[in-house]
Amino acid sequence: MSLLTNWAIIWFLTTMTAALLLDTFSYYTTGAIAALTVLLLSLLALTPVGDQVARASNGVRRPTREEYDYIKPMFEEVYQKSGIKKEIELFISKDNYPNGSAMGTKTVALSRPLLRCTQEEIKAVLAHELGHIKNYDTQIHSICCFLDDLGLIALAAAIGILTFLTDAFKLFFPFLLFVLILKAIQVIINFIIKITYLATRRGMELRADAFAAQLGYREGMIKFLTRVGDTRKTDFFGTHPLNKTRIARLTA
Repeated sequence: MSLLTNWAIIWFLTTMTAALLLDTFSYYTTGAIAALTVLLLSLLALTPVGDQVARASNGVRRPTREEYDYIKPMFEEVYQKSGIKKEIELFISKDNYPNGSAMGTKTVALSRPLLRCTQEEIKAVLAHELGHIKNYDTQIHSICCFLDDLGLIALAAAIGILTFLTDAFKLFFPFLLFVLILKAIQVIINFIIKITYLATRRGMELRADAFAAQLGYREGMIKFLTRVGDTRKTDFFGTHPLNKTRIARLTA
């Protein structure tokens, strides 16, 4: 649904632009251009540009020399075991609690508080985050976020152009209304399917835990999860399972 809606938004902007600049045009042509744009943007999300956008939106920074020298040997150990061939770049997140995160196609970020945990726990978190990259979890998430953000930009651009062109606004109002209704439907459907999405995300976390255990960091992962504990009573609306659930899976 998200893919369809963002394609419709870009189709709307493409069609409006073609009508304003050209004497004749085809809706099929503008639709094809919109589809090609969505495809190219999806591929763009899997390039270094996607990583740059993810890093900026998450507010991560490059590690200091001291931080890098401390993390690098642990990362190299885990990286060699992971079987991942592409280069992974390390960053420091702004989280104020022990945490790791993977984003884009080659970005792993650790929080400062995580660096105060034991090296065994840090290696387990690194293995978990590399598991997300290995399982293509971050790539899928990047494509969805990239298209949604750029779809909103395209819609804002279309509305902005129409605001200054009264005649064009009258001409394209039905099309704009259709796109806005489609966007509203997307929001409603996204809310309905959010539970399924969250369940999928929780499954990704369990698979990343299993990947860390497979690499030999089962005990480190258990110790880390025990250290962090649970602040929630249920994981129903969470992207992560309860830590006690994750520990139970790791010890099963």
